[in-house]
Amino acid sequence: MNEKDVEDDVNDLLKQAEGEGIFVNDRTLEVELFKAGMGPAMVSVLSKHANSWGEERQKLMNAWIAAPTTLDEKKLLGWIKEVSKGRFAQALAGHVEAALCPDYIKRTLEYVKNGFTSL
Repeated sequence: MNEKDVEDDVNDLLKQAEGEGIFVNDRTLEVELFKAGMGPAMVSVLSKHANSWGEERQKLMNAWIAAPTTLDEKKLLGWIKEVSKGRFAQALAGHVEAALCPDYIKRTLEYVKNGFTSL
């Protein structure tokens, strides 16, 4: 079995799981939200709540927003940990928009909206 076959099998399994109401993502939620376009809102929350937020962090965050593929996930998660995941989530919640919702969460909400069935 080659790498492509394994990837196809995993994708098939994940599709079957969604039919049973199990929705997963590739990364932690905070990274998914960043990649969905919530970086600017995260800057607002982190600059207000992080223990130490300065020009260097601001510059790095702006670079990640401009080029999301350069995101240092461990660093971002470390900054969020400074705030605490719960406190960060509460502060970020006021900035969430449907258009910036990761796809797997949209599919989850559709599943619930459809009476816990897939279409």
